[in-house]
Amino acid sequence: YNEGTLRKSAGIGTSLFRPLLDNTGLVEVTSGFLTLQSGITNWSNDGTNNILTGGTWTISTAAQGADAAGVNIAGLPPVDEIAANILLDGRGTYFRDDASGNVLTDLSRIATDGGLSLQNGRDLTLGHLENLGRLTVGSDSTLWLDGYSQGADGRLTIGLGGPPDSQRFGTVRSDNVVAALNGTFQVDFQDGFGPTAGQTFQVMKFGNRNGDFQ
Repeated sequence: YNEGTLRKSAGIGTSLFRPLLDNTGLVEVTSGFLTLQSGITNWSNDGTNNILTGGTWTISTAAQGADAAGVNIAGLPPVDEIAANILLDGRGTYFRDDASGNVLTDLSRIATDGGLSLQNGRDLTLGHLENLGRLTVGSDSTLWLDGYSQGADGRLTIGLGGPPDSQRFGTVRSDNVVAALNGTFQVDFQDGFGPTAGQTFQVMKFGNRNGDFQ
């Protein structure tokens, strides 16, 4: 049972954690891989969707300049919904099952108490995504979608890390597809950047939209 912090921060290899993990705290990997050999208790199936139900999962290569970092969770099926918090910080970051399969490829919903954050060049491609919780796309990262909808309590945060011509800003792209907008939109200035008057940033791209941010 982890209600504090379970951390792997040294070595480029794989460390094994053998007990079944109930994670209500933080699992953090900043170098190499952590394999949870007996899996986790923090997922369920509601008859239709596989839901990641708890804890915070922070995977970062940016923190230590590592080439790759990730967590491998035995027995975890592809996740349709997250009611947990996941941070993927850096290009070589992975949230996988024990066969090295990306369990986020089927993600279609962020629950009201869930959050997903992509930072420092970590891109992700999904189908349609419904955001009822918190979605953050940091500078240098792109989220590619086949459609996007956001509920009244949802929040989209975009990171700006440089002027428009630097392309150092987060982007959500659902090209040629309708986006249904609601909830909150906010900007996170990163790496000491502050825009000047008149600068514009295309942080979302879609075919058409219904609604607007509040």
